[in-house]
Amino acid sequence: EIARGRLLLYSNLQVNAVEDSVSKLSPSYEPKRLTYFSKVLGSIVRDGEGVASSMDLLNASKNVESKMTQTDAKEALDKFVEDRWLYFDKDEGDYSVGIRSLIELKMYLKTTFSDVITDCHMCRDMVVKGKTNSQGQRFHLHCYQRFLDRSAGAGTGGQAGRK
Repeated sequence: EIARGRLLLYSNLQVNAVEDSVSKLSPSYEPKRLTYFSKVLGSIVRDGEGVASSMDLLNASKNVESKMTQTDAKEALDKFVEDRWLYFDKDEGDYSVGIRSLIELKMYLKTTFSDVITDCHMCRDMVVKGKTNSQGQRFHLHCYQRFLDRSAGAGTGGQAGRK
C-alpha cells in the first residue's frame, strides 16, 4: 500500500482513499463509463431488492451526459462484471452489486446511499441485497433464513417477512 495524494495504490489497482467520488476509482475506465457505473450503482441500490434488470440498466445509459449507445452500455456492464464491480445472475437476468464494490466501495455506498443502505439485523454488516421483515429490520438473505429458523425454534412463529 503506497499513498500518493488522494489515491492508494494496491498492487495494480488504484482506489480513491477519500471515497468522495466513483470517478476516482479506476484509471482503466473512461469518464463516460464511470458516470454510467455511478448510475448503475444507484439503480441497483435504490431498488428494494438490491437488483436491477438488464433492460433497466441498458436504458439508464441514455441518461449519461455524453450519450452511450446500448452496445456501449452492454460492453460496459460486461466489463463491470468481469472486473467484479457487478454480479450478473444469468438465470434471473439481473445485476447486483459485486463483491469488489462491496469491499472497496463500502464507505462510498454507505455515505452516498445512507437513506437506503442499512446494517443487517443479524450480523451488523452492510445490506444492499436482502429482505425486510414485518418490523422493518433488514437482513442479508442468508441471515434472514437464520433469523426465521431461530424464531421458529423459539416458538415465536417466525415473524413472517415481506420483501
